[in-house]
Amino acid sequence: MRILAGLSVLALALAPTAFAEDIEGISIFRDMPCDRGHVDPLALRAKLVGAAKLEFTDELSKAYQGGRLGTLARHAGDGEPLRVFFGQVGDLLAREPEDFDGMTNKLTITRKVSGAESRAELFLNGATSNWLQLTCKAPSGQSATSAGQEKQIAFTLGKTKKDLVKSFDDREFAELSLTSKSGDTSVDAEIAVGWKAMPVFGQEDISWAPYVALDRQTAGDPEDHVNKVEAGAQFIFGVGRFPAVFTATPSYLTDDRGAAAVWKAEVEASFSALPFCQHLPISEKSDSTPWFSGCTISTVVDYLDVDDPGANADWAKLTSATRAGLDFEAKIGWKLPVGVVSLTGDYQSRFDITDHEATAELWKAELALKPGDAEHFQYSISYSKGKELDTLKHLDTLKLSVGFKY
Repeated sequence: MRILAGLSVLALALAPTAFAEDIEGISIFRDMPCDRGHVDPLALRAKLVGAAKLEFTDELSKAYQGGRLGTLARHAGDGEPLRVFFGQVGDLLAREPEDFDGMTNKLTITRKVSGAESRAELFLNGATSNWLQLTCKAPSGQSATSAGQEKQIAFTLGKTKKDLVKSFDDREFAELSLTSKSGDTSVDAEIAVGWKAMPVFGQEDISWAPYVALDRQTAGDPEDHVNKVEAGAQFIFGVGRFPAVFTATPSYLTDDRGAAAVWKAEVEASFSALPFCQHLPISEKSDSTPWFSGCTISTVVDYLDVDDPGANADWAKLTSATRAGLDFEAKIGWKLPVGVVSLTGDYQSRFDITDHEATAELWKAELALKPGDAEHFQYSISYSKGKELDTLKHLDTLKLSVGFKY
């Protein structure tokens, strides 16, 4: 009876008069997979839209696949089924955990965007990274590796500090690599570990996440070895309020012996909901097509202050530097019988606006395979050319990597 009561609350929250009968009796959250203690927001969106039995016109289909469904629904006329559905989704995302008591998947909604309409628009657009988490209780008999254990794990694992504040699906994999450069080979690592983002003074719109990151690349000329250890904290704000997500990061850079000392401050504005980034399905979890794509553009300003260069001859040329630049990433992938195959291209630049000693540009291409239903690891081959952005070391490297994340 408690489960039915919980479902009734959900049905009332979701069901507009025009299609209440279609949603009534559908165990939406009860049937949602509780994966690692979370419900996938994109899978939930697909199920809610399907349950609403909306008339999928050509305009609606394009908006759904192009990441604009929420925007279309927000501007629909009052009383139209799409607009009514939009309002009910906003109400759902405003609900508290006790509203779902008695359901097999007890839902906790962590939201960092103010305003029901803003939340509903972002959710239906499929733009849930960085602001929305749907935490669920493991169903009876589920293994201990899911919800209960997920609550006890407060850290995230990815490739760089930026990945640590992204959703699990958007996060890049930390890498252990066999690296080839100038006829030499080495075993290298690029890994970042940090705490999950936490609200600042209880403010949902501002969060922070401390981290430690390692980048070690030792193939080729010793003068060009990358040896960087970084510790800092990321402060994330503006999620849902602006077209960009803003991140401010103070950090300390050294090497694996602690000999160098470089202070760094960075401010980044990241744009992922741009029209030309959203015209294709952006999630590999989408059931609408066997392929997916997306892109992200970021503008970055940073400041370096070199206290001690250590063994880094490039840092020895600097006392300080102020730089501005651009990060661009584009990705396309396919869901095949062997797993998910993806091709990613990256461009990163930092132009020294006070001098030219700290200017760096880096290009990268990567082909990756996530075998079968694997979520936590992948295999990849990548090529990088240019300068590592912080250590300023020259890269012309080919890598075979095993990636992992959490």
